[in-house]
Amino acid sequence: MAELWDDDISPRTISRALKKIGFTRKKNLRLPRTLEATARGVYGSD
Repeated sequence: MAELWDDDISPRTISRALKKIGFTRKKNLRLPRTLEATARGVYGSD
Protein backbone atom coordinates (compact mmCIF):
# COMPACT_ATOMS: atom_id res chain seq x y z
CA MET A 1 0.00 0.00 0.00
CA ALA A 2 2.85 2.37 0.77
CA GLU A 3 4.01 2.06 -2.85
CA LEU A 4 0.96 4.08 -3.94
CA TRP A 5 2.33 7.32 -2.44
CA ASP A 6 5.33 9.35 -3.56
CA ASP A 7 6.37 10.21 0.01
CA ASP A 8 7.75 7.74 2.54
CA ILE A 9 4.90 6.33 4.60
CA SER A 10 5.58 4.00 7.49
CA PRO A 11 3.54 0.89 8.25
CA ARG A 12 2.59 2.56 11.54
CA THR A 13 1.04 5.51 9.69
CA ILE A 14 -0.93 3.18 7.44
CA SER A 15 -2.07 1.19 10.47
CA ARG A 16 -3.30 4.33 12.25
CA ALA A 17 -5.17 5.48 9.13
CA LEU A 18 -6.87 2.10 8.71
CA LYS A 19 -7.81 2.04 12.38
CA LYS A 20 -9.28 5.54 12.07
CA ILE A 21 -11.65 4.41 9.30
CA GLY A 22 -12.60 1.27 11.23
CA PHE A 23 -10.71 -1.34 9.22
CA THR A 24 -9.42 -4.24 11.29
CA ARG A 25 -7.60 -7.45 10.47
CA LYS A 26 -9.75 -9.48 12.83
CA LYS A 27 -11.95 -12.01 11.10
CA ASN A 28 -15.65 -11.56 11.68
CA LEU A 29 -17.17 -15.02 11.70
CA ARG A 30 -20.73 -13.84 12.35
CA LEU A 31 -23.08 -12.32 9.81
CA PRO A 32 -24.21 -8.75 10.44
CA ARG A 33 -27.88 -8.56 11.45
CA THR A 34 -28.94 -7.16 8.08
CA LEU A 35 -27.32 -10.02 6.18
CA GLU A 36 -28.61 -12.52 8.72
CA ALA A 37 -32.20 -11.35 8.14
CA THR A 38 -31.69 -11.47 4.38
CA ALA A 39 -30.28 -14.98 4.59
CA ARG A 40 -33.27 -16.08 6.67
CA GLY A 41 -35.64 -14.70 4.05
CA VAL A 42 -33.79 -16.30 1.16
CA TYR A 43 -33.14 -19.69 2.74
CA GLY A 44 -36.34 -19.88 4.78
CA SER A 45 -34.74 -20.98 8.03
CA ASP A 46 -36.38 -19.98 11.30
